[in-house]
Formats: sequence, structure tokens, C-alpha cells
Amino acid sequence: KRLKAGATLDVIASELKLEKQTKRGVKREADDVDFGKEGAAAMFGVGEGGTGLVPSPTGDGQILYKVA
Repeated sequence: KRLKAGATLDVIASELKLEKQTKRGVKREADDVDFGKEGAAAMFGVGEGGTGLVPSPTGDGQILYKVA
């Protein structure tokens, strides 16, 4: 909701005391180590500039992403 309202990932990460990270080379059908297969597929389901939230494959957290 915050991203759609205009907040940037930098602002949201800072407020949560988290580091914004950039990942390149995500492949559509890959079981990505950081995002998992479902996360990678979700990212390809939105267009450039699209955002989403996927569960972390390595824990109980969530990953907020924006496709650049």
C-alpha cells in the first residue's frame, strides 16, 4: 500500500531499519536462492515498475520488491 501511495523502497527500508538490496539476473523458471521459485514467478507476473510482496523461502519474513 505504501509503495502505491508513493513511498519509495529506500524510505520504507529505512523506517524498518532494513537494507534495500538490488538483485539482477533473476530467471523466470529458476528456483532462485533469494526469492524461491514462487517469488521469481511472481516478479515476472508484474510489468516494469510493478511491485509485490512474496514470502521469503528461507524464513518467516516477506520480501517487498519492485521490478526495474
